[in-house]
Amino acid sequence: MTNSKFILTLILSMLISLTAVAQRHHGRKFNAEQHRQERADFFIKEMNLTAKEQADFIPLMQEYINARFEANREARNAARELRRKANKTSADYQKVIDQMLAQKEKEVNLQKEYYKKFGQVLPPEKVLKYHSSEMKFMGEVVRNHRMCSEKDKETQEKGR
Repeated sequence: MTNSKFILTLILSMLISLTAVAQRHHGRKFNAEQHRQERADFFIKEMNLTAKEQADFIPLMQEYINARFEANREARNAARELRRKANKTSADYQKVIDQMLAQKEKEVNLQKEYYKKFGQVLPPEKVLKYHSSEMKFMGEVVRNHRMCSEKDKETQEKGR
């Protein structure tokens, strides 16, 4: 149960993160490369990575992030289609549930696969630190998104 809660939290955090970073921020468009660099810098500092660990781990981490994003694509698309559908049936809902569960299995398998790969370039303490750093990073993304949303709201209210 704890593992499924973690996975659900991770998926929701990723979706929130992607939504947050995809939106315009203070009139600027989202810069994917800048976001990748900010993420890398955060993990380098948070995990206290050596130069060798950085060179080995950061590309692997990005590969993992991309793989998770792709694994989630089907479930995201199915949920989007369901929201748009006018006459939803129980079978439609069940199909989305089945796809979400299948996606969670893919997510767990990816996590196992990549944590093994991480263990080939990092000591176990840093692999575990990656896990907690990922949660911290997602929390900061959500917090920053909220702060920006509140500032945007205040700016709109002042303009009225």
